[in-house]
Amino acid sequence: LHIILRALQQYVKNAEDIEKIVITHALGAAAAAVAAGWIPGAGGAIATGIAISFTLTMYYRLCKECGITMKKNIMKAVVSVAVAEIAAYFSVIIVTEIALSFIPGLGNVATTFIAGFVNFAMVYIAGLLFLMMMVKVFKAKKSVENMSEEELKEYMKESATKENIAKMYKEAKETYKSAKDDPSYSTDDVKPTNPDDDSLPD
Repeated sequence: LHIILRALQQYVKNAEDIEKIVITHALGAAAAAVAAGWIPGAGGAIATGIAISFTLTMYYRLCKECGITMKKNIMKAVVSVAVAEIAAYFSVIIVTEIALSFIPGLGNVATTFIAGFVNFAMVYIAGLLFLMMMVKVFKAKKSVENMSEEELKEYMKESATKENIAKMYKEAKETYKSAKDDPSYSTDDVKPTNPDDDSLPD
């Protein structure tokens, strides 16, 4: 995250605020997924839905922080690409989560832990991929406002390689350990956005 933020600082300010947006939204998704993880058989599917909802809100706020405007339908498309690529990498973890959700007792405890971390990691990595994509756009001296949905989706696909996701996954593990109990990362104002809703948060 810090390497990406240093590259981004050439084009936008407030790196500390951007970092906090990514981590608080990832923590918000983790907290929401822990509750959903107790539902037998539905943990993985619900967890992925939670990640999409929190990622959409996060992208909107990152755009505001970076001083750019992205149309809602394009933002949803970019979110879909990012989460799909991350979910493909996490497929084994999510399958395990669903299997564990059928096991009473210890299985539920394991499911909630996995659901929390998986969602934190999915949203955290989605945030890093978005910032990486924006660095590519800025370096190319392009304007997000004038780019098509297909162009931005292609930029996201270029960023969301298995190699990048694998590196970000390792970082997410350490960040989750240090951030989940850190009171400076308040999630009070972090709310998910329904992907089917045409409205986005202020």
